[in-house]
Amino acid sequence: MVLLDLSRRDLDSAATAQALRELRTDTSVTKLDLSGNSAIFAAGVAAPGPPGGAQPPVAAIDELCAVLAENTTLTSLDISDTDLGPAEASALALALRGNRTINSLGLKNCRSAAPVLQALLMR
Repeated sequence: MVLLDLSRRDLDSAATAQALRELRTDTSVTKLDLSGNSAIFAAGVAAPGPPGGAQPPVAAIDELCAVLAENTTLTSLDISDTDLGPAEASALALALRGNRTINSLGLKNCRSAAPVLQALLMR
Protein backbone atom coordinates (compact mmCIF):
# COMPACT_ATOMS: atom_id res chain seq x y z
CA MET A 1 0.00 0.00 0.00
CA VAL A 2 1.58 3.25 -1.17
CA LEU A 3 0.07 6.62 -0.28
CA LEU A 4 0.63 9.62 -2.54
CA ASP A 5 -0.03 12.48 -0.16
CA LEU A 6 -0.54 15.76 -2.01
CA SER A 7 -2.81 17.18 0.66
CA ARG A 8 -2.70 20.82 1.73
CA ARG A 9 -0.02 21.88 -0.73
CA ASP A 10 -1.85 24.81 -2.33
CA LEU A 11 -1.89 23.02 -5.68
CA ASP A 12 -3.75 24.61 -8.55
CA SER A 13 -5.51 22.79 -11.38
CA ALA A 14 -2.47 22.74 -13.71
CA ALA A 15 -0.07 21.38 -11.09
CA THR A 16 -2.60 18.77 -10.02
CA ALA A 17 -3.24 17.72 -13.62
CA GLN A 18 0.48 17.27 -14.17
CA ALA A 19 0.82 15.08 -11.07
CA LEU A 20 -2.25 13.03 -11.98
CA ARG A 21 -1.00 12.40 -15.52
CA GLU A 22 1.72 10.19 -14.04
CA LEU A 23 -0.84 8.11 -12.15
CA ARG A 24 -2.73 6.86 -15.19
CA THR A 25 -0.51 3.81 -15.56
CA ASP A 26 1.16 3.73 -12.15
CA THR A 27 0.85 0.39 -10.40
CA SER A 28 2.36 1.25 -7.02
CA VAL A 29 0.07 3.98 -5.63
CA THR A 30 -3.07 2.66 -3.96
CA LYS A 31 -4.09 5.75 -1.99
CA LEU A 32 -4.28 9.31 -3.31
CA ASP A 33 -4.87 12.25 -0.98
CA LEU A 34 -5.65 15.58 -2.66
CA SER A 35 -7.57 16.99 0.30
CA GLY A 36 -7.20 20.57 1.44
CA ASN A 37 -6.15 21.93 -1.96
CA SER A 38 -8.94 24.45 -2.30
CA ALA A 39 -8.18 25.46 -5.90
CA ILE A 40 -7.46 22.17 -7.67
CA PHE A 41 -10.76 22.10 -9.54
CA ALA A 42 -10.95 25.88 -10.10
CA ALA A 43 -10.41 25.57 -13.86
CA GLY A 44 -13.47 23.33 -14.18
CA VAL A 45 -14.03 20.77 -16.89
CA ALA A 46 -11.95 21.56 -19.96
CA ALA A 47 -13.98 22.71 -22.93
CA PRO A 48 -13.06 21.50 -26.43
CA GLY A 49 -10.84 23.90 -28.33
CA PRO A 50 -11.63 25.39 -31.72
CA PRO A 51 -11.17 23.09 -34.74
CA GLY A 52 -7.54 23.21 -35.82
CA GLY A 53 -6.72 25.59 -32.98
CA ALA A 54 -4.68 25.21 -29.86
CA GLN A 55 -6.15 22.82 -27.32
CA PRO A 56 -7.07 24.29 -23.94
CA PRO A 57 -5.09 23.14 -20.92
CA VAL A 58 -6.32 19.92 -19.40
CA ALA A 59 -8.09 20.54 -16.12
CA ALA A 60 -7.31 18.50 -13.01
CA ILE A 61 -10.80 16.95 -13.04
CA ASP A 62 -10.19 15.64 -16.56
CA GLU A 63 -6.94 14.00 -15.48
CA LEU A 64 -8.57 12.60 -12.34
CA CYS A 65 -11.33 11.04 -14.45
CA ALA A 66 -8.68 9.56 -16.77
CA VAL A 67 -6.87 8.10 -13.75
CA LEU A 68 -10.11 6.54 -12.52
CA ALA A 69 -10.69 5.04 -15.98
CA GLU A 70 -7.18 3.69 -16.56
CA ASN A 71 -5.54 3.01 -13.18
CA THR A 72 -6.42 -0.39 -11.74
CA THR A 73 -4.51 -0.20 -8.44
CA LEU A 74 -5.91 2.97 -6.87
CA THR A 75 -8.32 2.00 -4.10
CA SER A 76 -8.62 5.18 -2.04
CA LEU A 77 -9.20 8.79 -3.07
CA ASP A 78 -9.61 11.78 -0.77
CA ILE A 79 -10.72 15.08 -2.30
CA SER A 80 -12.15 16.54 0.92
CA ASP A 81 -11.98 20.30 1.38
CA THR A 82 -11.62 21.04 -2.33
CA ASP A 83 -13.58 23.27 -4.68
CA LEU A 84 -15.50 20.45 -6.36
CA GLY A 85 -18.28 22.21 -8.25
CA PRO A 86 -21.37 20.81 -10.00
CA ALA A 87 -19.67 20.23 -13.39
CA GLU A 88 -16.67 18.55 -11.77
CA ALA A 89 -18.93 16.43 -9.55
CA SER A 90 -20.86 15.23 -12.60
CA ALA A 91 -17.66 14.33 -14.46
CA LEU A 92 -16.34 12.51 -11.40
CA ALA A 93 -19.63 10.66 -11.00
CA LEU A 94 -19.43 9.36 -14.56
CA ALA A 95 -15.84 8.23 -14.04
CA LEU A 96 -16.71 6.46 -10.80
CA ARG A 97 -19.57 4.54 -12.42
CA GLY A 98 -17.03 2.69 -14.55
CA ASN A 99 -14.42 2.30 -11.81
CA ARG A 100 -14.33 -0.96 -9.85
CA THR A 101 -11.27 -0.40 -7.66
CA ILE A 102 -12.07 2.68 -5.55
CA ASN A 103 -13.47 1.48 -2.23
CA SER A 104 -12.77 4.57 -0.12
CA LEU A 105 -13.73 8.09 -1.15
CA GLY A 106 -13.29 11.23 0.97
CA LEU A 107 -15.69 14.05 0.08
CA LYS A 108 -15.89 15.97 3.36
CA ASN A 109 -16.74 19.65 2.85
CA CYS A 110 -17.16 19.33 -0.93
CA ARG A 111 -19.95 21.66 -1.96
CA SER A 112 -21.25 19.45 -4.81
CA ALA A 113 -20.79 15.89 -3.60
CA ALA A 114 -24.38 14.72 -4.21
CA PRO A 115 -23.92 13.55 -7.85
CA VAL A 116 -20.80 11.63 -6.85
CA LEU A 117 -22.58 9.87 -4.02
CA GLN A 118 -25.51 9.03 -6.28
CA ALA A 119 -23.14 7.50 -8.85
CA LEU A 120 -21.59 5.34 -6.16
CA LEU A 121 -24.98 4.02 -5.20
CA MET A 122 -25.63 3.03 -8.81
CA ARG A 123 -22.40 1.00 -9.18
